[in-house]
Amino acid sequence: MVKSLENKGYIIWKLDEKKERTYLVLTNKAIELSNCQKEKMIEAYEKIISNIQEDDLAVTRCTLRKIRQLMEEIK
Repeated sequence: MVKSLENKGYIIWKLDEKKERTYLVLTNKAIELSNCQKEKMIEAYEKIISNIQEDDLAVTRCTLRKIRQLMEEIK
């Protein structure tokens, strides 16, 4: 997975010579992608809450909570 992200230009390896360790750093490409995805999520959220009534959203949240609890029990 790390190699795949590196090959796509999302991460690079950095060397900390003082600590004699290497670590991963997000590239500008990864940061831009993250920001773009965040904007899309905000747009989707706004569209959802403006087009679905609060009562329906409450039922959906409750149902999703129950599904999550059931999935936790399966683990």
